[in-house]
Amino acid sequence: MMKFYQRLRFKLVLAFFFATLIPLLFTGFYAIYTSTNSLHNQAINSQQESVQTLKNNIEMFLATVQGDLMFLAETVPLKSYLKFRAENTGSTLDQTQREQLH
Repeated sequence: MMKFYQRLRFKLVLAFFFATLIPLLFTGFYAIYTSTNSLHNQAINSQQESVQTLKNNIEMFLATVQGDLMFLAETVPLKSYLKFRAENTGSTLDQTQREQLH
């Protein structure tokens, strides 16, 4: 009779072990899956923000450089240099470009 209770006790312990282990495993895997997806999305959002910031910095820099180049293109020394170079080096400037320098 004692052996019967020991076997029954072992079966009950085993049943309760699996009854708690299966939901625990399911919950653990679900938590890992959702946290992985969340971290992945956060990383992508962070990278997109970094790219946007870098894009804005580059655009601002190029706008500044464009303004500087437009200013320099209108200066007399640069026009004189380009005129001298066009006359003395046989440059491939066409007639309209040469006229713009004068």
